[in-house]
Amino acid sequence: MSYRRPSTLAPGSSGWRLRHRTQLISLGIPAAIADSDRALTYVLLHGDDELGTGWRSDDLTLEEAARLLDFLERELVDPVGYDLIVNLRRRLQRGGLDRPPRR
Repeated sequence: MSYRRPSTLAPGSSGWRLRHRTQLISLGIPAAIADSDRALTYVLLHGDDELGTGWRSDDLTLEEAARLLDFLERELVDPVGYDLIVNLRRRLQRGGLDRPPRR
């Protein structure tokens, strides 16, 4: 059985997190999440970190949510399974910023 090294460029990996840390923080992700592989992966997959840091995607302003969504849609080739993207789209629709998803 061969070993396949995990991609260091995949979202949630240490390399991806470190390369985008400053941008994630500027887009509304708290430093406590951007500084942790575990917390960032949890947020990407589940859309919030209420049990850890208490952060929720609904805490973002509409502008922050739109900017974070734009960033994630550029970075994530296949957004299926990332609840943060679903949550951000829902947030923008509730806020009146209905827009089609990027392809």
